[in-house]
Amino acid sequence: MNSQYVETGDVIVVVRNGSRNLIGKHACVKKKMDNTVIGAFMTGIRSSTPSFTNALLDSDQFNIGINKNLGATINQITTGEFRKMKFYFPSHEEQKKIGVFFEKIDNTITLHQEQLNKLQQIKKSMLQKMFV
Repeated sequence: MNSQYVETGDVIVVVRNGSRNLIGKHACVKKKMDNTVIGAFMTGIRSSTPSFTNALLDSDQFNIGINKNLGATINQITTGEFRKMKFYFPSHEEQKKIGVFFEKIDNTITLHQEQLNKLQQIKKSMLQKMFV
């Protein structure tokens, strides 16, 4: 779907990069992004259960597949190698439930990370005021 415009729910995956650590990193598009296409070093997955797909790409099974298929000299995973990966897919209804479950966990993690960042800023500010 790389030549198509990005839609809400698309999962974008890094497939080529100078850093091996970034191959396989991914994100689900959460809001409409007019006139946006996927970059050359990425690929897109459009599914009816994007939250499940996004969670699946967090799995050890996906990361093992990425590491197994990475090129020796070029940090990339080709579309062909990507398509050869095998995954278990539960029923469509179960995929939706699993996706919602992991999306809630991700949202909770994000919320707590934001709270942690705010508290760290408050601490830093207070320390600066105390020891100036």
